[in-house]
Amino acid sequence: MRNGKQKQEHSINRAGEDIQERALVRGLREDDLRDAVSPRVPSPSTPINHLRYNPFVPELDNGRHRARRLVKKFNDYFLDDSTPESLQADRVVMLMEIVGKFRERSFIDPPFRADYGCNISMGADVYANFK
Repeated sequence: MRNGKQKQEHSINRAGEDIQERALVRGLREDDLRDAVSPRVPSPSTPINHLRYNPFVPELDNGRHRARRLVKKFNDYFLDDSTPESLQADRVVMLMEIVGKFRERSFIDPPFRADYGCNISMGADVYANFK
């Protein structure tokens, strides 16, 4: 059985691996994330209170900024000549850029908020209403 310190080191290492995996998906270089530790809890059984990270490292700060920019675009998007189908199709493309995993026939009605977005997973046939 691992002691508390070994468990903490394992959790932090796993969190670091998770952020590297997401970075590779997003096309970031591994060097960009060298000093960052993911704010996401690696598994539901891992207590969040012992995971430490610096939310002000440039990688996380840039991630929040990126998410805010994309979420604002998503929330404000409405073309005068759009149809319900074209509007939904355009917003689905935007959601795929914001969230980490997005499956077919899923949709979020605006307004939507996210700190990073990359740690959000949506399964197939998910609909989320606003507010």
